[in-house]
Amino acid sequence: MVSRNEGDDPIQPGPLPPPPLPIWRRLRGRAASLVPALIWLGALAGAVGLYQTEATHGDVFAYAEVIDVSVTPEIDGVLATSPLEVGYTVTSGEVVATLSMRELDEKIRLAKADLEALPVRLREALRLELVGSEADGKLTTFGQDGQRIKAMADKLSADQEADRAAISAIGPQIVRLKELVDKKLIPAEDMNSLVLKKAILEKKITARAELIKQSKNRLDIWAVEETRLSELRLAELERARGKYQLPAPTSGTITAILHRPGEFVTAGTPVATVQVQRPGRMVAFIAGPLVPKIHIGTPATLRVRERPATSVDGKVVGFGPRIEAVPVRLRFVPTVEQWGRRVVIELSDGTSPLPGEVHSVRFHP
Repeated sequence: MVSRNEGDDPIQPGPLPPPPLPIWRRLRGRAASLVPALIWLGALAGAVGLYQTEATHGDVFAYAEVIDVSVTPEIDGVLATSPLEVGYTVTSGEVVATLSMRELDEKIRLAKADLEALPVRLREALRLELVGSEADGKLTTFGQDGQRIKAMADKLSADQEADRAAISAIGPQIVRLKELVDKKLIPAEDMNSLVLKKAILEKKITARAELIKQSKNRLDIWAVEETRLSELRLAELERARGKYQLPAPTSGTITAILHRPGEFVTAGTPVATVQVQRPGRMVAFIAGPLVPKIHIGTPATLRVRERPATSVDGKVVGFGPRIEAVPVRLRFVPTVEQWGRRVVIELSDGTSPLPGEVHSVRFHP
């Protein structure tokens, strides 16, 4: 037992614990700590309400079916002209842009000049002789075939003249020998050898005449063929102009000009984009419990989001082959990724909504 002496300090009591807070004050503090979370949830609910307002009138969103088609060149080149602008409506085959044809125009000019000078070149080629290095230097591939044919025809003609000259010389000899044979001054065998030689020469002349005719015909054919080939080369160059033109592959509206005149583009590079809309067709994406309920022919009611009072009827006419990402414009919350199966809806009245115009869709399985 500890004794307490007189004069010692008295024992001081410790601080008392604070009284408990009322329940209502504790609940108010907890509620205050939840305010940021409530604000975030409210914003999310507002976003959902903003983008899903029309979902109360439909199952999904849809917009007009469009296809973007690229306009591309067949060959490399420098873009020369691009006269059309975004928003211009083009028809299939209409020229959207052209490539520079400077080199092609020069080739066409030379081909035309060559064709005009062809008759003179043909005559010059046929005047050359196939002998000596000088002729080899003058003759081109163009003229060699014709010169060979002409050389053959000239040789046949020369042989023909030689044989005719020989016949002309043999004729008087046969006449004189016949007189001597008739007078029995010489045997008939001396005359018969000349008669046989003359007969042989006459047969050779007859056969050679046909060969000469054929050679001249071949020469005419060669000249015609050379002319035809030159014309074909020119026509091929003229047809090549089409490769320098970039036509619209289909009718539609230009939505983008990707290159401007003066830029070099390679074959297959998109120069412009044409948007094609399929009249009376809408595209939607279905997911979850809707997938097994929707079939070809399922009726649907569509309303423009901005004009919900106006509706149009339609029916399902096609499905996509797979589940794919839903475009941002067709999502209930744009920042939340959605997946679904593409559905094509045909409008009953054949109207063509504006591309990108969003509709709410209510299916009637």
